[in-house]
Order: sequence, then C-alpha cells, then structure tokens
Amino acid sequence: MHPTRSTVQRGFTLIQISILLTVAALVMVALLPSSRSKPTLDNATTVTMNCLLTAMREYESVNSDLPCPADASLPNGIAAVAR
Repeated sequence: MHPTRSTVQRGFTLIQISILLTVAALVMVALLPSSRSKPTLDNATTVTMNCLLTAMREYESVNSDLPCPADASLPNGIAAVAR
C-alpha cells in the first residue's frame, strides 16, 4: 500500500531539529568571545596606560611642564585641567 497524498506528513523530524540545534550551538560557542579574553584585554590596557603615565612623568621631569594644560601636583584620578 502506497501512502496517498492525504497521509504524507511534511516537516522536520525530531532528529533533524536536534542536529540543527546542536550545530547552531557549536557555531555560537565558536564565534562568541570567551570570558577569559576580557581580563587579558584589561591587563593590556592597564599596561598601556601605565606606560603613558610613565612617559608623561619623564617628560615633566625633563621639561618642568606637561605637554597639556594639567596640574601635576594633583593626585591621579582628579580632574587636573587648568582653569
């Protein structure tokens, strides 16, 4: 007995859907950045900022002035813009 047009079912099987979801999950995991990369970037930024701070302090020690309108006597983190 051959299936007639009315008994043919259309759609995806449960196996096909589970394979599709598995592949999609693997692609998402491969493309998303890992949580371990953020501390590495933070450390790189900290190193760069420390290098810039050191360069600015060396410039000030040689020239007795900063290359921008800032007050070197104020501690770090305070808005030291000249008024």
